[in-house]
Amino acid sequence: MSRNSAKIIDGPKGETELEAWFNFKINLLSNRLSRVVSGAYSNSYGIAIIDWRAIVAIRHFGPVTASEISEKGNLDKGSLSRAIEQLVAKGLVSKSLSEHDRRRSILKLTEAGEALYNEVAPLALQRQQALLSVLETDEHAQLMRLVDRVIEQADRLLEDDAAFKEPARAASG
Repeated sequence: MSRNSAKIIDGPKGETELEAWFNFKINLLSNRLSRVVSGAYSNSYGIAIIDWRAIVAIRHFGPVTASEISEKGNLDKGSLSRAIEQLVAKGLVSKSLSEHDRRRSILKLTEAGEALYNEVAPLALQRQQALLSVLETDEHAQLMRLVDRVIEQADRLLEDDAAFKEPARAASG
């Protein structure tokens, strides 16, 4: 079998068809990681997974719009919008109109939001480290490199898809 072909029915260890799909396993990992890490903040701080993701994204990307968070963090716009409204209501995030485009709101963490981030982030990282503790240091580094490579390939494929669709749009327009 060539490197680019895939056996659809069985995985390398006899997994069921669904378990052999890479995206299924990554989704399982993502959901479990979120649940493991959310144990550091959901009950004690009353924030949901999407709330924490928004807080981390705002903290990381620094004054930012919801659209930018959605795009950079690959978060659902509707869920993100609801989370942001709740975070604003709780006084953790502030919204102000963009000077460049008055239709867009700029999001920043408030002092309370920064304090929450500074308190929860170490706890969330401890939970993440506990999950990854089954890996040796070199395995962890290799996993991160491999995930980065797959993300880069996905980005290239998405760019190829976009480039492929552009001529079709121009021709039909």
